[in-house]
Amino acid sequence: VKPDIILMDIMMPVMDGFAATKILKTAPETANIPIIILTALDAQEEKVTGLLCGADDFLTKPINDIALLTRIKSLLRLKATVD
Repeated sequence: VKPDIILMDIMMPVMDGFAATKILKTAPETANIPIIILTALDAQEEKVTGLLCGADDFLTKPINDIALLTRIKSLLRLKATVD
């Protein structure tokens, strides 16, 4: 089952979120799934790297619930239109 959206951190145990995003965005079966990176890293360099890897959005912790829900709704609406 493919998810409608993926929320992921950059810092993960097996592979970082940048590598995972690149893999997901290059695979035809997962390329259209929106990815939001949620992380404690807030340097501009990480944001740019995440977006260049294919992430659809990038939020730094602590996460504002309203901002997160708004971005999720927006990306799901866009995905529904594309699908």
